[in-house]
Amino acid sequence: MLLHDPVSGATASIDAPEAGPVEAALKATGWALTDILVTHHHADHTDGIKALKEKYKCRVVAPTAEADTIPAVDETCARATRSRSARFRPT
Repeated sequence: MLLHDPVSGATASIDAPEAGPVEAALKATGWALTDILVTHHHADHTDGIKALKEKYKCRVVAPTAEADTIPAVDETCARATRSRSARFRPT
């Protein structure tokens, strides 16, 4: 999945299971990959990171607790958790 900010031009891939599909989506949209946001370390979320980072020189952001198991991490962040008591309530 790609997220794109048309104002700044930033484009992020949420995870990178394979480089090919991400590259195809970038080509179809004309966007340039600036970031990969990694949700966790499993191969089906990380196998495409090395190839994409090499080609696009993008930033890789991963959960701090799993950063040592994810390739080419540039920055870490706390992993988001969802509390059962905190539910979305429209206003």
